[in-house]
Amino acid sequence: MKILAQKNNGDCLSERYYDAHTKLLWRCEKSHIWEAPPKTILRGGWCSLCSYFKRENLCREIISKYLGPPSKNRKPNFLKTLEHPRGLELDIPYYHYGFAIEVQGEQHEKYIKFFHRDDPIILSDSKNGINSRKNYVKKIRLS
Repeated sequence: MKILAQKNNGDCLSERYYDAHTKLLWRCEKSHIWEAPPKTILRGGWCSLCSYFKRENLCREIISKYLGPPSKNRKPNFLKTLEHPRGLELDIPYYHYGFAIEVQGEQHEKYIKFFHRDDPIILSDSKNGINSRKNYVKKIRLS
């Protein structure tokens, strides 16, 4: 299992292998730690935290080649609300160009327990959009 993990630039932290169905402890190159059975890793699965941002990271990488790195502040003051006093976050902001890119996943379209916890009320992006317009930031959505 250690060799399998190294192929993914990670490590298998479990000392003992039982069978393909018994969960082992894994660590990716970004030091995320999770449990998964070897059969999942053998089928190409890996760190869910790294793959969660895969589309966003790909978009950021492509756009950065043309426009340079995005703005560092992803939680500007104009996205602070009563419900979110620490502020909502823009995925790929380019304030100096007057726009931000939002990479949309299915969690923006429908209720998914993982993203919305136990609250079936989906927060609308409209608050974010209205605030963005007031602050002269055009939001581009990528799906």
